[in-house]
Amino acid sequence: MRATTAVIEPGRAGWPRDRPPGRYVAVTVADTGCGMPEEVRAKMFELFFTTKGERGTGLGLAMVHEAVTAAGGHIEVESEVGWGTQVRVYWPPLTDGKAK
Repeated sequence: MRATTAVIEPGRAGWPRDRPPGRYVAVTVADTGCGMPEEVRAKMFELFFTTKGERGTGLGLAMVHEAVTAAGGHIEVESEVGWGTQVRVYWPPLTDGKAK
């Protein structure tokens, strides 16, 4: 896991239009596991989507995505089968105890 300050430039490819450019706190978590095929990655934040069968509820990543979005942040995911997965969460910095 790694945390750093990231400066998002205007017009950055892949950056959501409803998120302003500027400074964010970027928290990155990566693994060298089996990675995710595109069809799983496309659904990973959907409510009740799970790859765990009976063991999973499909709430975890959907709730994380909702919390990050509600706080004004963004999540980027890179994953490739056989390579692993890297998830980067961009949080807006707090100023005087409030998000920008």
